[in-house]
Amino acid sequence: MFHIAEQCAKAGTALLEAQLAQLQAVTHAFFDGGMHYAERNVDAFRYTLASGTVAAKQLITIPRGDAQ
Repeated sequence: MFHIAEQCAKAGTALLEAQLAQLQAVTHAFFDGGMHYAERNVDAFRYTLASGTVAAKQLITIPRGDAQ
């Protein structure tokens, strides 16, 4: 037969394990979202840098007499 203290300990352990699992899931979701956000920023930076490079090359190749 189970004693009350043993039942409470098992219930407390189960509750703690469930809470830790839930915290781990939330933490993983948070970091995955943060990584997705960072990847988007890097992609936007690369696109901006590439566009600026193309524009700079076009400006460099314009002869000085034609620039207005």
